[in-house]
Amino acid sequence: MTDEAETGSPGCQEALRSMYEFLDHELPTASQQHVQQHLDDCMPCLEAFEFEAELKQVIAKCCRDEVPADLYVKVKMQLKAEIEGNSSRGGIPQA
Repeated sequence: MTDEAETGSPGCQEALRSMYEFLDHELPTASQQHVQQHLDDCMPCLEAFEFEAELKQVIAKCCRDEVPADLYVKVKMQLKAEIEGNSSRGGIPQA
């Protein structure tokens, strides 16, 4: 096993470019499997992915702001008005 991530091999570059899509399971199945295979073989990339995955979990757990009820109602009303306005104009949004 080589230290590919530090040498910038194409496999490492591709894996790191795909990191967030991989972590969010947004890659096509073949690409997801390709990145997983690279991580199985490349410890530096695996460590980078593990750090990002853990950071993502911490952020998701700690950064859950409550939306004030009055703001929620205002946004909901604005969205409803926009949808109704678009449907009365034939569904074509105006700039």
